This record gives sequence, structure tokens and C-alpha cells, in this order.
Amino acid sequence: FDTIARVSQALTRELESERVLSARVVDSGDLQTRYELEVQRLNTDERLKALWAALRIPGLAEKLPDTTFLITIDQLETLRDAIDLDATSSAASTGYSRAIAGLTGLATAMAPRDLSRVISAYMDLGNVKDRIGRSRVLLSSPATKGEVNRQSLVENDAEARAFLESFRINAAPRQLALFDDIVRGPVVAEVERLHRQSLAGMLGPGDRQTWDEAHVALLRLYSQAEDQMAIEMEQSVQANLKSTRFTFFLVVLGVIVLVGLSMESLRRS
Repeated sequence: FDTIARVSQALTRELESERVLSARVVDSGDLQTRYELEVQRLNTDERLKALWAALRIPGLAEKLPDTTFLITIDQLETLRDAIDLDATSSAASTGYSRAIAGLTGLATAMAPRDLSRVISAYMDLGNVKDRIGRSRVLLSSPATKGEVNRQSLVENDAEARAFLESFRINAAPRQLALFDDIVRGPVVAEVERLHRQSLAGMLGPGDRQTWDEAHVALLRLYSQAEDQMAIEMEQSVQANLKSTRFTFFLVVLGVIVLVGLSMESLRRS
């Protein structure tokens, strides 16, 4: 179960990176970005194959939650084809968001009980990143002519705040300390300022680059926090395994000692 949870987390991060690059390619058509997207797609494919291989482990199928909501390789290819042919950056973001939501649900469901809150906090942070990515592309959609869709931004910000609050409820003290140490400073303040201006109708086409750069910088901070949390979760899992093995050996040793004492008592009798 822990393996599937961690593979799901890894795939989520690859899809997030692919979504950002897809939106940039749709928006700019830059050849360098296109090359980066193709490389990223290969990385995503490897993670997706690893997930579905793990889901086919014998005896695991009946213990899994409903997997019909998980994206398949064919569905991902269909999404990519639609983006390559004719798509807006907002449409690209929406397609990836659905896939990421399915993986988030799977990772949370498959997390071990002793790590469930830690994993849930990690997934909450992923959902906040997802909403930051959505708000980033709101100004990039040609349909808005450079203006932010205020209603969409309000709804998106509300969801981001809800997931951030859930993160703070579920997170372990060490996770909170890592997050607060990394996700702070002028980047956070700049994004908040831009959102306030957009809701007040004070942003226009000229602010498009500033909006994009600020959100990309904020996503980078969240990714750094995720990386540190992933490392510590892995260390926690390994520590739990070592503790379990040590306990097992103690139990076996105790059983051997008891059997030996019983046999010696019978021999003397």
C-alpha cells in the first residue's frame, strides 16, 4: 500500500510539471519549451507505467478502492493529442487537474494508518499547487483577452485556502516547520498582491508576464517544500520498517527462549 501511495505521489508531481509545460507550449509555441515538454512526457509515461504495474500486484485488486477514475496511458495520450491539435491553456490545465485529483484520492486511500495524516497533508499541499497552477493559466487564456475571469479566480482561491487549511490541520509539526520555512517571503506577497488587484479589476494584458512569473516562482517554492516532505516521509517509512523488523526478531528470540526453557524443564522432570 505504501508503495502505491508513493508512486501515486511521484506521478502527481510529473503530471503537474507536464501541465505547466503544456500550458506554456499552447500559449507561446516556443520550440525549447516544446522540447522540454516531450522530455517531461517520457518521464510521466514511466511513472504511469510503474503505477499500473503496482496496481496489478496479485491479491491487491480486491483491496483497492475504485480505480476507474485513474487516468490510463491511452487517456493521457488522448489528452495530449487534443492539446497538440487545438487547445487553450485553460483547457489543458483542466484535463490534467482531473487526473491529478484521481491520483490524490488514491494516494490518500492507500496510505498506511500510521502515516495517513502525514500523507494527507502532503496531498493537501499538492491540491494547493494544483489551484495555483489553475490561477496561473487564468490570465493566459485567449478567451479572457488578457483579463482574469474574476468568478473563476474567486472559486479557485477559495479551494486553495480550504486545502491549505486542511494541510495545516493534518500536517505533523515538522511538516509545518518545513512549509513555513520555505513558502514565505516576497514571492508569496507578490502573488497575493496580484490576486487582490485582479479581483479589483486592476490587472490587464500588460500584467500577463508578471502574473505568470509570480505564479511559477510560487509553484517552485511549493515544489521545494514537497521535495523535503517526500524525503522525510521516505525516512519515516524506512524507520518504521526497521522498527518492525527489530520487534519481529525480538518476538522470535523470545519464542525460542521460551521453547528452550520448556524443553529443559521437561527434561529435568
